[in-house]
Parts: sequence; structure tokens; C-alpha cells
Amino acid sequence: MSARSVALPAWLALFAAAPLAAQSVDSLAVDPPVLTVAAGDTVAFSIAAFDATGAPVLGAEVQGFLNPTSLGRLLPDGRFAAGREPGTGQLAVRSGRAIGRVTVTVVASPPARLEIDELPARIVAGSALPLSARGYDRSGAPLQVEPGDLRWTTSDPDVASVDALGALVAHRPGEVTVSVRHRLGADSPPLARETPTPAPAGAEASHGLRVLPAARGALSVEGPESLRSGEVGRYAAGGPDARPRWSVVGSAPGIDAGATIDADGAFVAERPGTYLVQARLGDRVADRAVTVAARAARRELRLVGRGPVTDRLTGDLRVFSKGGRTYAYLGTAQSNAMLVFDVTDPTSPALTDSVTTDARFVLDIKVNADASVAVMGREGAANRANGIVLLDLSDPAHPTVLSEYTETLSGGVHNTFFDGPYVYATHADGALHVIDVSDPREPREIGEWHTDTPGRYLHDMFVRDGIAYLAYWQDGLVILDVGGGGKGGSPASPVEISRFVYAHKELYGPGGGGPRGTHSVFVEGTIAYVGDEVFPPVFDLEQPIFPRGYIHVVDLSDIEHPREIARYEVPEAGAHNPWVEDGVLYVAYYQGGARAVDVSGEMRGDLYRQGREIASYVTDTASDAFLANRAFAFGSQLHEGRLYVSDMSSGLWVFELAGEPRTQYPAE
Repeated sequence: MSARSVALPAWLALFAAAPLAAQSVDSLAVDPPVLTVAAGDTVAFSIAAFDATGAPVLGAEVQGFLNPTSLGRLLPDGRFAAGREPGTGQLAVRSGRAIGRVTVTVVASPPARLEIDELPARIVAGSALPLSARGYDRSGAPLQVEPGDLRWTTSDPDVASVDALGALVAHRPGEVTVSVRHRLGADSPPLARETPTPAPAGAEASHGLRVLPAARGALSVEGPESLRSGEVGRYAAGGPDARPRWSVVGSAPGIDAGATIDADGAFVAERPGTYLVQARLGDRVADRAVTVAARAARRELRLVGRGPVTDRLTGDLRVFSKGGRTYAYLGTAQSNAMLVFDVTDPTSPALTDSVTTDARFVLDIKVNADASVAVMGREGAANRANGIVLLDLSDPAHPTVLSEYTETLSGGVHNTFFDGPYVYATHADGALHVIDVSDPREPREIGEWHTDTPGRYLHDMFVRDGIAYLAYWQDGLVILDVGGGGKGGSPASPVEISRFVYAHKELYGPGGGGPRGTHSVFVEGTIAYVGDEVFPPVFDLEQPIFPRGYIHVVDLSDIEHPREIARYEVPEAGAHNPWVEDGVLYVAYYQGGARAVDVSGEMRGDLYRQGREIASYVTDTASDAFLANRAFAFGSQLHEGRLYVSDMSSGLWVFELAGEPRTQYPAE
């Protein structure tokens, strides 16, 4: 969660060259009062201040508020930087009691380039393939592309055509070219631009394929006859070059809503029952019955012990073992300390020490692989230096300060990640900074990387095997080669591999959304677990908050083209930090407490509704907490078979996953 978490006010230095105004401001004039801007663009507008006589007031200090904040940001020089997600809202500017308003509409930016997704080189007649395309801006960064903005055609409709459902349908043997074109930029509303440019022509892409004769004879569906809820079954019909149109129905009213089958024949059911998987290839139809049993998954998160925090809000945590003992380091919010717990006896965590520093938020703590050095990120320092603090763990129960690094990180560090001799750090400038800590007494920056998005914000990262996965708020998941991605990158000179860009869910009504974006990422094998954070427009950390957001399950097997295959979404709660180990996803799920989810095997669809959730524990039972009886689970980590969770309201919780899996019906 961002430390900047209350309506995100921004001060506009519109009259920086003039002295502060002597007159009081009676009215504000904003030009234009209605602003339509393309996603990702930055535009200027003017604000004039007047006193009661109508005379201009020079040097007036103006404050600006944007609702919803996801539309963009107000930059210090007075320009408006649009976000990447379309929408409409209000920009309010205020000086004293005078208020001016601008209606801001962010529209989708037409792509400069299109790329057609996953079409084969050949298919047999009768096949039907859904069509989709990716869009990229002028810099090569991915853009969200609305399906309704794409116009699909074929070079020979007698060979293959595009139907009303957006699928390519092959009719007879022959060669054909499939083309897609984005609607012309001129079809969009007039846009404000910092540098006027002609309306771009619609981007285009094409793909050639051959339609082969369909095999004769009866069609048959091959695949499993029995599955469990949440288990993916693979079905095929018509041979290797056939792409049948798949559908699924249930044996009882309403049960068909609980199962899906994708274009590649991957079937998954949310509920037990009998389903009919059907394939249509031209005028031939075949089906196969599949019986789905309830999933045996449910276990118990058994509370082992607690380390109450009664005097402050708690941040993230890091658990490690050294010298035969185990420790949990906890960050804090609206506080200046990192807390040290000895959890060797997990039934009775003992607070052994704390490390104080100049900060208002010390949310993030990380420990290196040999448990010799820890790093704390600082935000809100009184001296405005912020940066990171490196700790000597010679005595882990009583860590001491080795050094500080502030030179390029003075704006504040929200999250860090240790990888070998490097600390990867987020920074308030929206960039990734790479700090060499091979000599932890003399840290030095060796690399820096950022997107070109105006008002960019990097929230968190995960680094493994020379690849960095960045949770880049409205830029989505950004993947960098930092030495292992095959693109020539290194920690000193990261190179972008790809991005996974998507729309972040709006859950507070039109115009009512607060901060929302790609918040966290954890990678296990070829799967990235990408967490969103969606907050109300205004909130107070010391009052009940009801965020939303969920975990996107993203397939990285083709790392240059990440794609979402499943999700885990708890209704009425918001995801925070995940951890994955031994086929189980653990998530600190804010007001939803601690959650454990079976992520073994192939995944498709809604994991929560499929009954893949193993266990949950709502961390609201602590009467001795700083904020009693209010669950706000923040960090999660599995260590030596135990789940450690930090709750912002109440401190440290220790759980064990107990009991044998038992059958349950999926959640409704």
C-alpha cells in the first residue's frame, strides 16, 4: 500500500516565479473547463486567480485534487499527466476558499502498432478461432485495446470469414490473409495534446494462413470423463490442425454457468455435476460427458502464536533463521521503527529490539540470502533524505546500522528486493534503482530504469534468475532482463523484455474510484502471481478501510507475451502481498485476513469459485491490538512450514496449515 494514501493531493507550482500573493483569492478561472486527453499524454491548462475586485492575483498558491485518482496525476509544474486507463472524473483546484473545476475525460490512445495473437499457420475447413490483438504505443509499450475498436477482415471471405462473435471461421481449402485495423484516430473525440499532432491513422496487422480440407467421417471428442472442480481437462476433436468451436452445458438448470471451455479445449468447472463438452467443426458435431466431483481441498489455518503490536501500525515482514534461532522483522506505518521478534518458539514470539530511524514509514524489510545484512526502506524522513538503511545482522536479535544510502533515493523507498549483492529499490520518482551492496558499508547505485509514462509509479518488484518482474501500477507487470533474460541486460543496464497491461477493476462506482493499480508480484516457475490494489477515493489508515483487488495468475511460458490464465478473487476484500511455495499460494488479504490457495497443476478460471481455497483465518480477533478487532492483513511469508502474517492493526501472527484435505463444495 502506498504511503501516499489519502486522496493524493498535489501542489501546483503554477506561479513559481512570482512572490506569494498579498491579496486574498476570491475566484479561480480554469481554461479549458472540459479536458479530453489521450491515455498516457501530458497536457497543460491555465489557472487564473482573481480577488474580490476582479484584479488578477499573482503568485497564488493553488492546490489540486483529482477524483478518481486513477485518471492521472497533477505534476508540480501545473501540467496534467493522464494515466493509462480511460475514464471521466473531476479535477478540483482550490486557493483559499475559491474553487475551480475541470471535467477530465481520458480516452484510449490509438495504438501505433498492432500484433495479432496466436493464430496458426494452417487450419482445417470448419474450424473457428477467436480473434484478438495486442496494441503498442509509439515507444513500443503495450496499450489496452478494446475489442470493439478492432475491425477484422479476410482477403477471401469464401475461404474464411469473421463472424459476428469475432471468430475466424474457415469455410473451404485455400490461402487467406486475416487483417485487423484499429479505428482511425479521427473517430475519437478532439484531444488536448502538449504538442499538436495529426490524428493517427488506424494501426494494422495481418496474418497469412492456409485452410486445409477437413477429414471425412464422424467427429469424436477425446478427453477425460471425470475431473474435480478446479481441475483442468484437455479436449480435442478433428485432428491436429482442427480448431473446433467449443461449448459446454450442464445436466441441471444453472449448472452450465459453473464451467467454461477455452478455444484450446481447456475445460474447468467451478461446481460438481455432469457436463457435456461439445465440439462443432463445420456441420459436424460431437460431444463428450464429463463428471465433476467436489474438490478435496479444505484444511485449517491453525493459530500457533502471536506477537502483538499495541503501540503502532505494522508493515511488511521478513522471517529468517540464523544460528539455530528464527527471527521475524516487521516494518511499521506512521512510525519510525523496524521491530525485531524472536520466533524460535512460534507459540510465544518475543520482541527483542527495534531499530529506529528518521522516517514516518518503514514499511519494507528484506534480508539477504546468508542473513548477514538487512535493508529497510524509508519514507517521510524529516530531513527529506529517505533512501535505504543497511543493517548488520551479526546479532540478529539486536541488529545495528551499517550504513545509509540516500543520494539517488531521497524521495522515499516503498519496497526493496535483495538479489545477490544488489538491492533493487522503488523510488518516489517512479523508477527502479539498483544499488550495489557488495560492500554494505559503502553502497552505491549502479543502474536505474523507468517507463516513460507521465506520473509513473513503481510499487514493488521480484527478482529471480536474472529477470526482474516489476509491479508498475498503471503500467501493469513490466519484465526486465537484468542478466538472465537473453536480451543483453544487466543490473547496471536493465533491458525490457515485455509487459502485461490490463484494466484495473473499478469497484467504487463511476467517478468514485481511488488509487488502483498493479501492486505486487511473486513468481514461481513459469507463473507470475500479480496482485492489484484498489482503494476508496479517501481513507484514513486508523479507520476501517475496505479495499478491493485480486490476484491475476499470469502464464510466463512465453515470456515475451505474458497472458492471464486464471484469477483468485475473494469477494468484498482486497489482496495485498502474496507468497507461493510447494503448490500453495498464501496471501495477506487485508480485511479478508490470511488465505491459502491450492495452485498445483494447470489453472484456468476463477480459483476461488472452484473451491481451490484451502484455508482462511480472518485476523480480527486481537483485543490487545493497536486497532482492536479490525483485520488488515499486510504481509505473508512461509518459513520452515509455518505461515507468518503481519496485520497492520495487530502485529505478528503465526499459523500452521493443519489437517488432511477434506471435500468441500466450491464457494458460492
